[in-house]
Amino acid sequence: MKKILLSTVHHPDVSLKNLEYVCEQLQIIFDEVYLTISNVTSSEIKSSLSEKSFHCLTIFPNGAADARRKVLKFALKNVSGKVNYFYCDFDKVIVALLNRNLKLSNFLCK
Repeated sequence: MKKILLSTVHHPDVSLKNLEYVCEQLQIIFDEVYLTISNVTSSEIKSSLSEKSFHCLTIFPNGAADARRKVLKFALKNVSGKVNYFYCDFDKVIVALLNRNLKLSNFLCK
């Protein structure tokens, strides 16, 4: 069954080098990644995420709950079939992949 990450991005504090590593790992772990990215996020980070095979939707920041609803709606509109959805705020994804990559990968593969 496909694994799809749903996440919200709002100006994460991450270097482009670390972001590149995170994106590489996400492409290994997940079949697809859907992101809502706030328009206040740096253009370098937005560009880096958009260049990947991620599905990105830029939104105006209107609170975390709104961003979560929008990323779910975005994915549900575009995905069909049986899938497992995993939701996590992107800053938490970054921390998990930089500090606990093996544990996260093992958890998601079970």
